[in-house]
Amino acid sequence: LEIKLQEIKGIGPSMLRILRNHNIWSTYDLILNYPKSYQDFTIVSLDKALDRDTITVQAVISTELVLQRFSKRERIIFNAKIFDQTIEVVVFGRSYLMKQLKVGDAIVIKGVYHLYKQQVVAAAVMMLDKKVPIKAIYGIEGIYDRTLSTIVQSIFDDHKVSIFETIPKQFIDLHHLMPRALAYQMLHLPQTVDDIHKAERRFKYEEAFYLQLKLISKQTSNHARPPKPYDINKVKDLISELPYTLTKDQKEAVN
Repeated sequence: LEIKLQEIKGIGPSMLRILRNHNIWSTYDLILNYPKSYQDFTIVSLDKALDRDTITVQAVISTELVLQRFSKRERIIFNAKIFDQTIEVVVFGRSYLMKQLKVGDAIVIKGVYHLYKQQVVAAAVMMLDKKVPIKAIYGIEGIYDRTLSTIVQSIFDDHKVSIFETIPKQFIDLHHLMPRALAYQMLHLPQTVDDIHKAERRFKYEEAFYLQLKLISKQTSNHARPPKPYDINKVKDLISELPYTLTKDQKEAVN
């Protein structure tokens, strides 16, 4: 069963055109087009962070946001409390946060931690209730990654795609692999990094399984090839006319 993308809620003419330009025509095509990379928002403890580590922490805004404009760029600076520690947060190029955030808001910050400055240069700041552990990065120009993830979620929730198993159950059980449909779902909508690793492991085994089948098929076809008929007497006559004597291996090859 193949379901066309235009039947899916949230996919309009503009998005449909972009997806078709990437050779994505159905929900199955979309599911097979799994993310190119991921942004990890797994919360860590600040106590374990080293200087210049990329971290994700929960915090509460403790001072008013200040917008600073320079000739070619702008930045927002504010303080945030992480348990009993106060750090300075610097965010470049996101002036819209001035309207979205205020003192007392619980947020998630992802960025580079400068231990000796007690500062985080943030790549992302979001409200705590909007936090996602892992963000899929599709890299399709013209479509927000979050929008695509929402559409993929609805496709799985509403059973708008058919994903059939391609390797024997005995092989899956033997190597403790997740089913093919679940593996694709984990690649698109992982909750932890371990989900991604398990899904990738499944497809590596699948690739190895088919490679082994291909090798066995070639070996079988080689063995099944019938011998080429020839006149042994003509071969002996030709050998007798040679100015040298054949080696043992050469004799075995022609006889």
